[in-house]
Amino acid sequence: MKARFSATPVVLGLALCVLFPLFFIGGPEWTSGPFHRSAWNLGHLLFFGLVVFTWQAVFGVGGRRQWLLLSAGVFLVGGIIELLQDGLGREADWQDVFRNMLGAWLVMIWRQPSRSVAQWLPAAGLWPLRALLTTILVFQIVPVAEVGFQQYRMARQLPVVFELYNPDAVPIAMTLRINDAVHERSGNAFNDRFNTRLVVEPGWNNYRIDLSKVESAPAARQMNMADLKRLGFFASGLAAPRSVFLRDLRLSRATSEIR
Repeated sequence: MKARFSATPVVLGLALCVLFPLFFIGGPEWTSGPFHRSAWNLGHLLFFGLVVFTWQAVFGVGGRRQWLLLSAGVFLVGGIIELLQDGLGREADWQDVFRNMLGAWLVMIWRQPSRSVAQWLPAAGLWPLRALLTTILVFQIVPVAEVGFQQYRMARQLPVVFELYNPDAVPIAMTLRINDAVHERSGNAFNDRFNTRLVVEPGWNNYRIDLSKVESAPAARQMNMADLKRLGFFASGLAAPRSVFLRDLRLSRATSEIR
């Protein structure tokens, strides 16, 4: 009788081979936004969860000995990866080691048959441990979701609302610029970003900007509203130093134009 061949471990192994180099190449750059950075960190959970799943697909789901062996292996490999990243100019983040462990533990505890737990863990502790690890996972995911929601709000074209205060008795002409990551990688051309002139009168000045105008500002493309990198105010040609105070910068559902 021929042994039955399962393609699952082969597919999982190939997936791990594809994913592993991402610890050292690719990933967020200095221009990358907070959503890209935080979502990328979740890759540690995915990779080491997949490592454990692949191991168990080949060797089966074990008990205490497997738990200790895989936990030690994941901790050691994760630590080595962080040290190598630090040596290659990428910043080591030891929270990633915890994420590695969490991904491995989640797979082990959820795939652990109840009948084998009694050999090394009281049966009454299985579901509380599953609940604890799953809750920790939720706390890892929620901040990423919050950042993503903020970028989603910007993609819905909510206007930017802000206030500028001019303490002097004469107006001051300023320029507001907004640009995305593509702009910073491609030469910072003036016509490749949003620019608008502001005349800041004495006292408080309220402004609203429709982000659809920001999106369409580059001459040859559309600005990536999910990857904005810089919002700045500047003035040029001043005869003497001037002070202007910024307050209450936010997104709003109002639709008024800049004024």
